[in-house]
Amino acid sequence: MTGMGLRLYWFLHWNQSEMNGGVAMCGWSARGLGAPGQGRGKCRGAGGILAAALSLLALAPACGNGAGGPSIGTELATDEDGVRLSEIPAGGDGLDLGCVPDCTGKDCGTDGCGGICGVCESSQTCADGGKCVKTECISSKDCPGDLVCHEELSACVVCVTSDDCPESFECGPDWDCHEVFDCTSDKDCKTHDLVCDKVAGVCVECLVEVDCAEEEFCQDRFCLADVCNTGDRECDGLQIIECRSDGGALEPAELCSDAQYCEEGECHDQACPPGKTYCSSLLLVECDSIGKETSTVEDCGKEEKVCYDAACVTPLCKPSANYCKDATTIAHCMEDGMAENLVPCPKENFCDGGTCHPWNCPAGKEFCDGDVHKVCDAAGSKVLFEEDCLELEQVCIEGKCQKLACTPLEVFCLSDFVAAKCSEIGLDYEPLPCDPGYYCKLGQCQAQVCEPSSSYCAGPVAFTCDAIGSAIVSEVNCAESQLLCQSGACVPCVPACAGKECGPDGCFGTCGSCDDGDDCTADTCNKGICSNTPVTNGAVCKKPGICMGMCADGVCYEMAVEDCATPEDDDCDGKTNEVNAKNCSMFYTDMDGDGIAGTPVCMCQKPAGGSDKNEDCCDSDKNAFPGQKLFFDKPMNGCVGFDYNCDKKEEAETSGSCVASPCALSGWFQPAPGCGQTGNYCANCPSCGVCVGFTEKILQKCR
Repeated sequence: MTGMGLRLYWFLHWNQSEMNGGVAMCGWSARGLGAPGQGRGKCRGAGGILAAALSLLALAPACGNGAGGPSIGTELATDEDGVRLSEIPAGGDGLDLGCVPDCTGKDCGTDGCGGICGVCESSQTCADGGKCVKTECISSKDCPGDLVCHEELSACVVCVTSDDCPESFECGPDWDCHEVFDCTSDKDCKTHDLVCDKVAGVCVECLVEVDCAEEEFCQDRFCLADVCNTGDRECDGLQIIECRSDGGALEPAELCSDAQYCEEGECHDQACPPGKTYCSSLLLVECDSIGKETSTVEDCGKEEKVCYDAACVTPLCKPSANYCKDATTIAHCMEDGMAENLVPCPKENFCDGGTCHPWNCPAGKEFCDGDVHKVCDAAGSKVLFEEDCLELEQVCIEGKCQKLACTPLEVFCLSDFVAAKCSEIGLDYEPLPCDPGYYCKLGQCQAQVCEPSSSYCAGPVAFTCDAIGSAIVSEVNCAESQLLCQSGACVPCVPACAGKECGPDGCFGTCGSCDDGDDCTADTCNKGICSNTPVTNGAVCKKPGICMGMCADGVCYEMAVEDCATPEDDDCDGKTNEVNAKNCSMFYTDMDGDGIAGTPVCMCQKPAGGSDKNEDCCDSDKNAFPGQKLFFDKPMNGCVGFDYNCDKKEEAETSGSCVASPCALSGWFQPAPGCGQTGNYCANCPSCGVCVGFTEKILQKCR
């Protein structure tokens, strides 16, 4: 084989064997020959290889005898499997059509005439039978030839990264190696049917969608075959997926609800519960897996059965029939014959023949019909037993023949302290215990007149009570016999004054007198103890040494008033011209010892250290006085506020602020606290709201 025939044979045989081994040598045929416009560096299938082969044939004149090369003769060749290739007639006029290629049911492999039926994707290999299959792998050791393992895809590919490709090649999104050409403009790439990525400085298949063929899309600078037709919709379970506008991928578009099914890319309302077998009247039907339609499994009516709970079964009752479930309940059999609708009869009715009837007698009860004792059946339909109580010398009460326990509604005494009332029918009675202090008489509780079975004294008289407290059975006046009544008995009298100051001695005498000889007290004896209570203030009294007396708080005072105008003891109290005397003058004394007088006092003359005016604003605190320079963190002792310098206002020791305009260089880092209150203080405030360092909590002092 020489010339173009040899080249065509080698080209076809090489591509076929490589595709059968799982390696797709893409971008070689047209680019290697320098034929512009043939391919873009990616696999195009058997059609692309055939086109490349035809290109070789088209070049035959340029490579034949006319160009100085060897002539093309009629030569035969066989592939490695011994399959005979097409004969190439001498002169290149055409191929021998004696062999008919057969690719029926095949996606790859030989066609039986030295050609191929297709090329598998880079992640697939051509298996027996001419089918492309995914070569699964865990590591690259599992991959044939020069393929490597893509761990995320678990499949063998030509490359995972560009490190798996020869020098000047890169790994594309199709996991195949593509040659890299440098460029500065599209002119540099036209020879390779590529465009220039001026940012990266290399030739690429595409930058935008229009750089790719009609049935391709641009991804990562490579033109990849469309995976779907734009706008096509499919179903993935309940999820509708729609082909992207560039044909590059199917994306979620709409999710059908749980009450729908997805078919041919559209949501439809379910006609039945998916995958369920259920009853439809007498038919047992089965719904398909998506809820679209049903099919009949069995007609239960053919065997005089009913369809119930997804099965043909014998009915529990006659469909639609009425009957008595029990003595008081009507049962209605449902149409499916597998359940009953129970309806209780109205109150005081019984069921008979599937119909409710009024009671003939009180159901399940014993009752009285006059003096006749009767027993009714459980349903109330008839009397089972009866007897005449009068024949038994009894009466019929509460459904029984019985003897009376008492006269109906009679009241009587059960005991000395318990009354009773007979019931309306006389079979029993209600005990009514009397309250404490009462006894029973003629069926009524009466108040006791004395303590039952007791003896007691009322003054000198001794009394004895009967056993139930209804009457006094004995009464004796002990005084008539000069005796003392003690514990309800007359006993000899012994005077008893131990621990007593006054009052009777128990033997018709007294134990003492409470008179204290003071006109300003009222003398009384209470349970043997004397009490001397002051009389009303203002009462006139007399007492040795008193000029003229008047009672005040139980004491007799001289009524005369001390007067600063005289040097004598006007009120006979042994003192002259004391405080608050008549005609006294107002002075001020120093009570807190700070040398400033501030406590008013009315005296006949100015006291030592006193003043004619009030100069101390708080004479109970020695730190408070006019001119005070110090500041304090607690209020004045005995006075309100912090006016320690007596200027009638409170002055704060620290008033500067670091947060309110105008801001100081140091001050409160918050609104200024009140006197005696704690606040946050900043020692260094370069500007409003800024504190250099830390704030510290201090007390606000005032004066």
